[in-house]
Amino acid sequence: MTKGQEKVKVLLVDNNRDFVHLLSIFLEKEGYQVMKAYDGAEALEVVRTSPPDYIVLDLVMPKIDGGRVCHYLKLDQRFQKIPIIILSGVAAEVSSQMFEIGADAYIAKGNFEDLKRDILGTLQLFQGKSWMASIRRSILGVEKMHPREIVNELLMANDHQETVLQNLAEGVLEVDAGGKIIYVNPAACQILGLPEHELIVQPLTSVLDDHFRREVERIVKKFKISSSPARQTLTLPHQGKTLRVHFSNILENLQFAGYSVIIEDITPLMERIQELSLLSEIGIVLTSTLDLKAVLGLVIAKVKEALDVEAGSLLLASPDRTSLTFAVALGERWQSLQGKEFKADGLWGRMMQTGESILIPEAERDGRFDPVWDRESGFTTRSTLFVPLLTRGEAVGIVQVSNKRGGAPLTEEDRDLLSSISRYAAIAIDNARLYDQQKAMNENLKAMQEKLLESERLKAMADLAGATVQEFRQPLKSIQSRMDSLLRSLDEGHPAYSQVKELTREIGKLSDTIRHIEKITKMRQIVEKEGQRGRKRTIHSG
Repeated sequence: MTKGQEKVKVLLVDNNRDFVHLLSIFLEKEGYQVMKAYDGAEALEVVRTSPPDYIVLDLVMPKIDGGRVCHYLKLDQRFQKIPIIILSGVAAEVSSQMFEIGADAYIAKGNFEDLKRDILGTLQLFQGKSWMASIRRSILGVEKMHPREIVNELLMANDHQETVLQNLAEGVLEVDAGGKIIYVNPAACQILGLPEHELIVQPLTSVLDDHFRREVERIVKKFKISSSPARQTLTLPHQGKTLRVHFSNILENLQFAGYSVIIEDITPLMERIQELSLLSEIGIVLTSTLDLKAVLGLVIAKVKEALDVEAGSLLLASPDRTSLTFAVALGERWQSLQGKEFKADGLWGRMMQTGESILIPEAERDGRFDPVWDRESGFTTRSTLFVPLLTRGEAVGIVQVSNKRGGAPLTEEDRDLLSSISRYAAIAIDNARLYDQQKAMNENLKAMQEKLLESERLKAMADLAGATVQEFRQPLKSIQSRMDSLLRSLDEGHPAYSQVKELTREIGKLSDTIRHIEKITKMRQIVEKEGQRGRKRTIHSG
């Protein structure tokens, strides 16, 4: 048969080489150019390399069965219009499911002569373009076949196994001895980020990251020289994910025939481990100092690093919680807000009252977001997140972060992480404040002790002065009386008169000083007595 000047190409696919040989002889005599493949993987490679005009495809084959081959080709826009004839030796057992394959014609695999006639007739129908859609809803020759119980049981077991594999959360792949993927379940497609029909018969190493590829090549090299079952498990990065991959070799007659791969996406688990590690690190850093200013700076620095954001700030509440102050502001243009105080109303007031965090993924479209600080700083907020700092059930401040690097919006996962960090931060801030208060109290106590010591010192000096005055008062009085008598006995013209007069004056000054000291001493004694009576009244009234 010809198509213009060329023969019509028919691809025969069956794992029975004798069947393919005999059927190809027949079709070649009818004028067709016959192409051959002996399993589903080989058939897909032939089609992708040199597309035929028609495909005659056995249903049950190793590696990739005919149903899957048909499915993959009908999904591919390059080959979906190639008519496919499905041959089946189990047509009687699977007749109700055959039409789900999506082929263009179905023929029961019975008597060879009948089979040749049915295949040729179907090909001629396709070429004449007079075939009806009803051919897709019938199985030629099935009326001559009878269901077999053992075949039904085997098919049921195969369907059960396929259902399990299709619904596993882990990715499952089978790779042949040549390194090409011949089976992949939906979970593996999702993990590897490619649809099933694009993965099938592709080398596994061609869809892996470089590091992943090198590890697979190393493992396969070991598998190829092993004649006993072998397994290996690796944890590998791939396209931003962390995968735990289990490899097991497949042996046929103690020879390497390929390997199976089970893939677990442990990215969430690794992220949780990293988060716990980060929280532990933050806890250690924040408790390494009791200096409040240093603690505030460390909080925002760690928050920016952990959430990978462009800007972050920590606002502290006033004692009456009616206003907030930007205690720390980090990020381009955000530093200009540091030290600014404002009334805690609106969104801010709500957070201070309820202690609830607020996530705004798209600031421009969210009416809750007030761009007042954007206008003040020149910063442009795309996405923002607020988490109150809570100590003993009350908000003492708020941590705010804005704009994930790379442009993605902040997420609920970011809220959870920031909430965890904020709990550590609130404790650290509370400890730093308590330390500052204790430090201030200690300084006040020290000042009071110094005043008390000074008071005691002055009291001791006063007591000493009082005792000294008592000792000097009487002798000085006697000296002053004698000097007065001596001065009266001398004439003003006497050579010693002026000296005696000057000495008498100085003695008088000394007497005045002693009287003044006695007066102060008496007043201090009166004050002390009043203080003692007051303390006694306080004790009795208590």
